[in-house]
Amino acid sequence: HGFDIEGQCLLPLLANARHKVILVSDSQWPAHPAGRAHFRLLWSTDSPQRPVLWLEALNCCFDAHVDTTLWKPAVARHIVRRAKSMGALLSVPQSTGCDIQDLDEIEPGSVFQSSDRLVLRPSNGVVEASDYLGDHDWLQLEEEVVGPFDRVVYDPRIRTGA
Repeated sequence: HGFDIEGQCLLPLLANARHKVILVSDSQWPAHPAGRAHFRLLWSTDSPQRPVLWLEALNCCFDAHVDTTLWKPAVARHIVRRAKSMGALLSVPQSTGCDIQDLDEIEPGSVFQSSDRLVLRPSNGVVEASDYLGDHDWLQLEEEVVGPFDRVVYDPRIRTGA
């Protein structure tokens, strides 16, 4: 998913309410955001279904030569707070799991490895774009169960101190 050379990857961001992007600004690259990660709303296959916030890989703009060391902890804090506010599960790549586990606000046992199937709901003829969920660029016209995916999951409902 390119920043400025693959326009088809940007279409879902403009036209799809469940597909957003987290942009990372960096003072070393002030012209425009230096990093981005695609973030979308999926659903669990459990009954009743639960919302699942799905984070794709955090990427750096090809031309930005910046130190990205602080990006992952900042994005982890942001997405955990978003999951808490929505009461949603959070599914992240294995590489992001440690950053979530290291946050002070994380309850013991609320972050775990999982291999889940997820529900991708129809998007009313809007193009989807993902390196993980489908055929990169496709129309999602019917509900589909995708996966399983080996990921790290955060469940904000698990509280040991309550």
